[in-house]
Amino acid sequence: MHKVVGDSVLPQYNSENSPGRDVQCELFVGVLCARARLAPIFQEPDLYCTLTNQTVGVAIKRLKAPPDLFDERFKERICNARDQIEKSMLPGVIVADVSQSLNPTGWRVPLEVSDSKFDAVWQTQRDRLKTRVESRLLEWTRGKSVRGVILLNHILRCRPTREWCMELFGSSINLSAFNQRRRREFERFSTLFGNACCNPGKPFSALRRS
Repeated sequence: MHKVVGDSVLPQYNSENSPGRDVQCELFVGVLCARARLAPIFQEPDLYCTLTNQTVGVAIKRLKAPPDLFDERFKERICNARDQIEKSMLPGVIVADVSQSLNPTGWRVPLEVSDSKFDAVWQTQRDRLKTRVESRLLEWTRGKSVRGVILLNHILRCRPTREWCMELFGSSINLSAFNQRRRREFERFSTLFGNACCNPGKPFSALRRS
């Protein structure tokens, strides 16, 4: 816990080295997996999760590189996660938090931004990112046991109700389009994990059951 709170208060002040937030990211993904009823255990690659009586390895990465270095660092981190999954000898999923790379200055969404405008910009950013990286992910994981990638992004926002909140989205990229069994495995994981992302504060009973 000392490590978790060891970084600067604002993430932009630890742009290169932030072990505390790296641990926070792993814990957060673990909590989402628990909320999704995936029974996570902290074990290499980073988590073991149970999906319909099958163990799935989850490798968690956090991107901190500025926009001009994003492509280089993204490849480096994804390939490292891919290798972790291969070493575990399990079917795997990569969860990558790209929040700091997409918002290196820590910009906060002000009150003046309406729900409709925020949702439109958010969706556009998500679609552009997916288009930008999808073909590369397929290339980097071809022939490997990685079923898919989930990209996480969050940003601090002042809602029209004048309440501050942390908006979160998860964007899924299926890397097993031509293998029906593997595709279904990732879709199942992604659906459960996505429900947890959409309802992080709801009780477990509100989530779709396996």
